[in-house]
Amino acid sequence: MDSYLKTSTILYVEDDHEVRLGYSKALSRIAKTLYTANDGEEGLRLFNEYTPDIVITDLKMPHKCGIEMTKEIRKINPEQVVLFTTAHTDPHYTIQALDLQVDAYMIKPVDKKKLETKINQQIGRA
Repeated sequence: MDSYLKTSTILYVEDDHEVRLGYSKALSRIAKTLYTANDGEEGLRLFNEYTPDIVITDLKMPHKCGIEMTKEIRKINPEQVVLFTTAHTDPHYTIQALDLQVDAYMIKPVDKKKLETKINQQIGRA
């Protein structure tokens, strides 16, 4: 693991409680600070409060989906690193993610080592 990852902050937004718990454990081991949210509204609030280095978000969530949240985040910071995770392979979501120029689009279940590699690549380029 690169040392710069341990100095980075991550916002992880996932509505599935069990998935959020599992990935939060792994992410908290590799980040300086991990913030978690259970939907896009809470995620946007935490983004505005903490300005994390990287945002990892599910696509489909109640109250505000990952796409809507990312659109609002990009208005605040067009260069924000955003990684999408999703169980949905609908091309509609892929097109929206491409339009938003997200930094990664990963289909669940996401291998935790691959997720760490993607995070390292994105933090390393910042």
